[in-house]
Amino acid sequence: MDATSVEILALREAIFLFKASMWSKTWKLILQTDCAVCGEWLCNPTEAPNVFKGTVMECLKVCPDQEWSIFVISRAANATAVKLAKGGISRSAPLLWNKMVEGELVS
Repeated sequence: MDATSVEILALREAIFLFKASMWSKTWKLILQTDCAVCGEWLCNPTEAPNVFKGTVMECLKVCPDQEWSIFVISRAANATAVKLAKGGISRSAPLLWNKMVEGELVS
């Protein structure tokens, strides 16, 4: 899988997670990506190649444009996000299943 495929799938996952969360009822989703192509596809879905069109349309259907915005940031300015993502890859337990029980983090 190339970097563009991974990025559009990550954006899709972020949209689905947001939509399923309690925050989607009161907050606007703000997406950030360092992939200008993916940002362009989400803003102009007709520009997406056929192989990605289904994923892009899924994103737009789940989260209509009045509920979200997307910002494209340069990779150089995105060093913190890259560091966090790489740290997340090596996690032993999924972040979303962790919770606090009596002041302790449990899976």
